[in-house]
Amino acid sequence: MDFKNFLYQKLTINYPNLSIIYNKSKDFDFFFPNHKIALNINNLIHKPYDFYYNRFINAKKMNILLLQFWEDELLKKFNFLYNLLLTKLNLLEKIKISSHDCQIVKFNPKTLYYQLIVDFFNISHNKGLGLATNIYALMYMNKIITAITVMDIDNEGYYQLDRYTTDNIHKPMGGFDKLISFAENDLNIQKWYTHVNNDLSWGKLYIDRGWTKIENYKFDMLYFVYNDKRYKRKELKELNISVETLPKIYTAGLSRFDKC
Repeated sequence: MDFKNFLYQKLTINYPNLSIIYNKSKDFDFFFPNHKIALNINNLIHKPYDFYYNRFINAKKMNILLLQFWEDELLKKFNFLYNLLLTKLNLLEKIKISSHDCQIVKFNPKTLYYQLIVDFFNISHNKGLGLATNIYALMYMNKIITAITVMDIDNEGYYQLDRYTTDNIHKPMGGFDKLISFAENDLNIQKWYTHVNNDLSWGKLYIDRGWTKIENYKFDMLYFVYNDKRYKRKELKELNISVETLPKIYTAGLSRFDKC
């Protein structure tokens, strides 16, 4: 499927006044000059180790947020990535809600309505719920509108903020801070860290709140291509598939942010 052309047509039809420079640059597939945002759609072809990371860094030096969508992810979660792009471009209108009007609910695998939070993350986060068992959600009118997951403390005394996500309808004002504060009190958290996907973000949410970026921190870049999909080494090992002859894909990786 030609995702580039499909996406261009969808944007121009739905947002005829949106300024787009399409397919005219060796660096970007899409450039939105009024927003200082660019987008590349990457195929599953091997590139040098730092290729996509350097693209991310070079765009950032020009004060351009470069989003890098991958074809296999677009096949699985096109609507999620499309809505993410609209959110970055401030085109997705959301209902503003004060976090004071919301209720915090804690979930874990033994919770009666655990499947609700599983379904919420499957829809609203490109990686799903993950493995964390400390799950905190903000609910409004009995519906989950935003949530975080927290991994247990590590050997250095850090708790990992593993996931943060919101729905595509509401904008809970102060929601992230309320969830973080609740988790800190619930688990007696003194030190945090989180990873930000360089393909999708600079980590502005954390920068604005005083979290410290670990400079030049590149992590979790390597994937292997199997049946036209990207897999981590661990995932393939669980499937008893050898990675020795599989093509390698290096993404832009993750950046780490700490809060102490």
